Amino acid sequence: YRTFPSSASSVLLPLKASENYRPEIMVCGGSSGDAPNPKALDDCGRIHPLDAEPQWAFEQLPDGPRTMGDAVLLPEGNVFIVNGARAGSGGGNMAEDPAFTPLLYKPDAPVGERFTIMPASTIPRLYHSVAALLPTGEVRIAGPNPSVSYSVDGHVHNGRLTSSYPTEYRVEIFSPPYMSAPN
Repeated sequence: YRTFPSSASSVLLPLKASENYRPEIMVCGGSSGDAPNPKALDDCGRIHPLDAEPQWAFEQLPDGPRTMGDAVLLPEGNVFIVNGARAGSGGGNMAEDPAFTPLLYKPDAPVGERFTIMPASTIPRLYHSVAALLPTGEVRIAGPNPSVSYSVDGHVHNGRLTSSYPTEYRVEIFSPPYMSAPN
């Protein structure tokens, strides 16, 4: 589980020569498979998939559940997690309660000290949101939201107005902490 429509975020953590380039994958959030009312999940799991007997190691997200988040590996080896929703699942208009707070995850820090809550956005970015590392080291954040029954005014019209968020055209740029660090 945690694949569509459960929609977790995932990232390959940095490969290290000191660990013989042993791959480790992190999967965060997503939704339970409890259709028709899935629950957004509030944990991250890490696994070495090529081990003889791979085992998941879980830790809690510091700001609650998140489904449809986007994870970006940053140049210094940390992970930026942004976008998504606190309830529901992937699919047009199937999520509620936008996750406005980005997270910075430090994979090499001790458990309990890995997450930092970053300044919040005011733009809801749920289904089909995206985050990408730019050549400058900044992260571009965008996302259309439901896109079901799209109309030219950018709103969703399908009768579930309590869970609808407008189609989003604005783009945000996040500057990770290393952008302001002294050289």
